[in-house]
Amino acid sequence: MFDDLLKILDQSEHGKRYAAYASTSSTSNFQPKIDTIMKTIASFQSGKNKCDITNALIFMIVKDDMRLSTTEKTGFKHFMNVVAPHYQPPLHRAVTDCVDRKYKVHSRIVKEKLENASYYTLTADLWTETNTTSFLGITIHFLENTRLKSLTLGITELQDRHTSENLQCECKNIIENWNISLNKVSAIVTDNGPNIVKAVCDTFGEVKHIACFAHTYNIVLHSAIAKSAHLNELLMKIKSIVTYFKHSVVASDALKPAQTSSQPLRPIQDVSTRWNSTFFMLYRFIEIVEHISTVLLKFPKSPPMLSASEIEVLREIIAILKPMELATTEMCGQTYTTCSKVIPILCCLEKNFKAACMTSPIAIQLRNDILDQLEIRFRNITKSYIHSVATVLDPRYKRVNFNKNCGDAALAFIRIDKE
Repeated sequence: MFDDLLKILDQSEHGKRYAAYASTSSTSNFQPKIDTIMKTIASFQSGKNKCDITNALIFMIVKDDMRLSTTEKTGFKHFMNVVAPHYQPPLHRAVTDCVDRKYKVHSRIVKEKLENASYYTLTADLWTETNTTSFLGITIHFLENTRLKSLTLGITELQDRHTSENLQCECKNIIENWNISLNKVSAIVTDNGPNIVKAVCDTFGEVKHIACFAHTYNIVLHSAIAKSAHLNELLMKIKSIVTYFKHSVVASDALKPAQTSSQPLRPIQDVSTRWNSTFFMLYRFIEIVEHISTVLLKFPKSPPMLSASEIEVLREIIAILKPMELATTEMCGQTYTTCSKVIPILCCLEKNFKAACMTSPIAIQLRNDILDQLEIRFRNITKSYIHSVATVLDPRYKRVNFNKNCGDAALAFIRIDKE
């Protein structure tokens, strides 16, 4: 009977592994080493460990926006061979199937959360890539256990013309796909494009539409700058210098050792579609203006440097733009509501600009043009139903910033009492 038991053990998987080890060992009478035994372990081929690694792998690919074929790359295979040599990563097709299954599961979870939410706010954005391909994206924001949550509902490629009718149809498709009730939508935020504005107003109602504060703010700044020929001339000189350092490797390399800092700064190029990029370009230029001047003197073909008086003008312009940059950053928060901050921020900016002491005619004109543009773009902001109600309900502000428009504050309280 004992001999039969030995035969059964020898024919088992464990017996085969031990026989393979014993055949390669000259000291089979001794206990095998740990590293030798570890090489024979195949625990990652199935079971909980494999599922945990695969789930983490899919999460990494989706979260970091990696290619689905990442698991077939040579470097990734080498990494996994070192970390988990007995784990076999899924191939491209298997990863695609895993992502699809995860999406279906999480979609059901999200739909349940949206169904339980009392109200939500949407943001719709329309943009065009460099290859002229256009997209429409919709994001939803809602409270979950008193915490603000934001989710991307969908990004769809636009095949037809960007008319308000086509955009309205795409918006409805995304909303219906997530079983969103229009009655629960308290507001929807878009930029100032007339096509997207008409599309959301026709879908949700004009009272629920909010123009993006940061986008409107960006228009205010660009419109004010465009009115000053002298300011534009000064900005063009700075842009030419920044561009020179971007294109000249020799000049860029010379700028680094000229700075004593362990992390040398580089000039920043402004981009018209990026909010506050002009401010960041000017602020960085002033930070390293002395080093830039030193480097430009070494290259005869470099663009002309700013004069001392122009640098002083630049400092005053930065002093004007800095509060606007702070306001934009505050209004772009993702973890807190910002609607109640619009009226107070505009009120503080107006007071700050009027109290600022400027000596340069260029800076004075810029300040006045910004005030004029703020008045044009935000003239009726206190009459906005959503903005006024949100402000008076915020215990930090209430009606403090309705000094010139007490009637609008009173109307906001009446609206709250009715609801």
